[in-house]
Amino acid sequence: MASFDFVRRRLNIQGFRSLGDDAAAQVAPWMRFTPTANVVLVAVGTALGSPLVTGIAALMMAIGALTSAHPFDRLYNSLLSPLLKSPRLPPSPDRRRFVFAVGAVWLGVTASLFQMGFTATGYIFGGIMAVMIVPLATVHFCPISA
Repeated sequence: MASFDFVRRRLNIQGFRSLGDDAAAQVAPWMRFTPTANVVLVAVGTALGSPLVTGIAALMMAIGALTSAHPFDRLYNSLLSPLLKSPRLPPSPDRRRFVFAVGAVWLGVTASLFQMGFTATGYIFGGIMAVMIVPLATVHFCPISA
């Protein structure tokens, strides 16, 4: 039970306080989908030095900040959840939306750096963002909301 308590605390820090323990236990493993997809997108965009890919990642983060669900949440809820018969992801609370806003700005700067030819700095910015997402994708720890 200590493992779930750890995850539950991490979800609470991210703002998912309204989930009951049963709902949190069922959805917790699937809460890694969006950060995992984000880290892959950001890492690929950064590795390619691509303003287009990092710009798409920034746009997706902005959508996640401005709406109740990140586009990867919507993808999971509409396609994967029914297919896998897994629980739907809950709407994003304010704290998670704030994290998406920070990510949108950060990735927008990264895309701009690549576009303007500051490739080395773009690699640094993109690399830092990818590294910041990994703990969220693996152990539900979000450095920005901690």
